[in-house]
Amino acid sequence: MSKKKENNEHSKLDRKLDVIGLVMTLLGIITILGLFSVKNGSIMGFWVSFLQKVMGWTFYFFPIGLIVFGLWLLIRSFEKIPRLSAERAFGVVSLYTLLLTILHFFTSPADFSNALATAQNGSGGGYIGALLLWPLQAIFGKGGTIIAFLAWLLLGISFTLDRAVLELFGWVPPLGEKIQNLWIKLASPT
Repeated sequence: MSKKKENNEHSKLDRKLDVIGLVMTLLGIITILGLFSVKNGSIMGFWVSFLQKVMGWTFYFFPIGLIVFGLWLLIRSFEKIPRLSAERAFGVVSLYTLLLTILHFFTSPADFSNALATAQNGSGGGYIGALLLWPLQAIFGKGGTIIAFLAWLLLGISFTLDRAVLELFGWVPPLGEKIQNLWIKLASPT
């Protein structure tokens, strides 16, 4: 009896994930059609304008992400499809928000009102980029913000690849050894 109930709960979750995947895929396709349409209706026009203001120049990536993630939800039960852990999803989202913040860093003036005006125009990293950049610059300044970007990049890659940050630099010691051997070879008289 308990096993039957557990299987029923599992199949309900599978159906919910399938429906969510289908809705995400359809929303992504409809959004792409709206992005490339010459004339949009009021709802699609609002949706495209909203995405552009929130995500800035990267608003074209959002529907692609919806389609990819929605399709992954639909075909997730096949054996060859990699499992998406919460950590990897967090890493991908983290790298995307980093991109938005960096775009706003290069296009936005230092004061917050101009950063919001840039986002209102749909430029840079949009409102997400503006709202993430402003505290970084206020706390760390421009130089510290660049260092924070590098740390953010390392953490995002680490989560996305499901590797420790130190594992990402496993190539450094062998490279250092090769450079040292080359240096010794070049420095020694022959």
